[in-house]
Amino acid sequence: EKLQRALSMSRELEKKAEIERKRSSLSEEPKAGSGVSTFVFRIPDGSRLTRRFRDDEKLGMIFTFLDVSLEKANIKNYAFTAYPHRRFSTEETNMDMSLSDAKLTGRVAVFVQNLDA
Repeated sequence: EKLQRALSMSRELEKKAEIERKRSSLSEEPKAGSGVSTFVFRIPDGSRLTRRFRDDEKLGMIFTFLDVSLEKANIKNYAFTAYPHRRFSTEETNMDMSLSDAKLTGRVAVFVQNLDA
């Protein structure tokens, strides 16, 4: 039982460290202007997050932002849909594609789906 608890605690610390790594790797939010898009994320609990990204940033940065932001809501396995209906998930998305190439620019409405719900 002590071993179980220790393993559980170890996994928890690893998750926290991973989130901290992601948090520190997040780019600074750019000021609004040319070449910058505003994303409005609708979270499964109905709340919204808003964040600006440079159009030349990689799709992976969106996932990093969501990993950090959704951690408190305990949502780990998710996908998101951007209007018009295009779905992005960690399994199916090229993380190195720029937001411009993914046609995710301007004002982007994003619906986050908890795949474990």
